[in-house]
Amino acid sequence: MSDGQVRLYREITGPADGPVLLLANTLGSTLSVWDGQIDRLAEHFRVVRFDHRGHGRSPVPSGPYGIADLGRDALGLLDELEVERAHICGVSIGAMTAIWMAANAADRIDRLVLCSASARLSPAEAWRDRAALVRTHGTRAIAPTVVDHWFTRWLKTRRPDVVEAMEEMVASTPAEGYAGCAEAMGTMDLRGALGRIRAPTLVVAGAEDLATHPGHQRTIARGISDARYVEVERAAHVGIVEEPGVFGDLILSHLTGSTGETGEALSPLGAAAEPSGESNLDPRLRSAVALATFVALRVEEELTASQVKECLRVGMSVAEIEEVLRTTARYADLPAADAGLAVLEAAVDASRPDVG
Repeated sequence: MSDGQVRLYREITGPADGPVLLLANTLGSTLSVWDGQIDRLAEHFRVVRFDHRGHGRSPVPSGPYGIADLGRDALGLLDELEVERAHICGVSIGAMTAIWMAANAADRIDRLVLCSASARLSPAEAWRDRAALVRTHGTRAIAPTVVDHWFTRWLKTRRPDVVEAMEEMVASTPAEGYAGCAEAMGTMDLRGALGRIRAPTLVVAGAEDLATHPGHQRTIARGISDARYVEVERAAHVGIVEEPGVFGDLILSHLTGSTGETGEALSPLGAAAEPSGESNLDPRLRSAVALATFVALRVEEELTASQVKECLRVGMSVAEIEEVLRTTARYADLPAADAGLAVLEAAVDASRPDVG
C-alpha cells in the first residue's frame, strides 16, 4: 500500500471472471448494508464490498480524513485485487468517494451509479460539531438521529426491525472512524471534479431524502457530461435498503448498458425555473420565487449575475433581492444565500457607471 493508504476489509461475491463491481457504503454503515442487493448483483458481476477506513472491520487511523483519502484507499483495494477497471456504485459518502475516483483515475472506472450524493455539503461547522460529539460521547449517541434521516416515515412505521438493525450498525461504528469521515464530508468540494468524469453515470435520488435532497443530485447530473438522473418515490437517504427492488433494477440496467428510458437528461436549473406560457404571477414575484428556489436547493452555481440582473430588470430593488435571499436562508441554507449576496453585489457594481 502507498503511504497513508489503509488496507480495507473486503468481501467478494460472484464469478471470478465477471466484470468487477465495487460497492461503497454510506457514512456509519458496514458492507452489510448491501445485503439486500448482493445476491442479484452477484449473478452478473464479481462484486467487491468493503468497509471504509474507520468502519466495520477496516483499520481506524486517526482523523480527520479527506475524500481523497477514501478514494485512494479504494484504488489501493483495486490494485491489491489486480483489477484494472471496475464499475462503482456508491451511496452517500460512498458516492462521493466514487466521484473522486472517477475524476482522478478515469482510466480505472467503467460506469458509475451515484446514490444520495452531493458535490458539496455545508455548513462545515455542523460536520465538525458532529465529529466532536462522536469523539466525546460515541456513535451510539447519534445513531437514532442518523438513521431517522435514512428512511421514510413509511418504513420507520412498518419495519421497526430494520430501523433497530441500522441504529445498531451506526452505534457499532468506531467513534474515531465516524468522526474522521464526518470531517471529510465537511471539507469536501467536488464541484470542480464533475467535469472531469467521463464514465457513463446514473444519479439516483430518493424523493424524500432530507440529508442529500434531490437538488444536490440534480447538480451532479448536470455537471457530468454523460449522466442521467432518476428520482425514486417513497425513498429517503438509504434507498438501497428501503426500496431494494427498485434500486436493484436501476443499478443493473445502467451497469449492463440497458438503461433505456430509466432516467432523464437534465437541462440547467435556470431554464427549468423560468415560467412558460400564461402565468397568474407577476414577473417580480416569479423572479423572487426562482431566486428563492436556487437558495432552497443549495445550488450556488446557478446564482449567476444574469439571474440577479433579471430580478433587477423586472423591477425588484436591491433591497428586495437581499430580503428574498436572507428570508430564504432562514429556512433553507445560509451558504447558498451568501453566494447569492456576493453575486448581487458584483452585479450591482458592474451596472454602476465607471468613475475611475
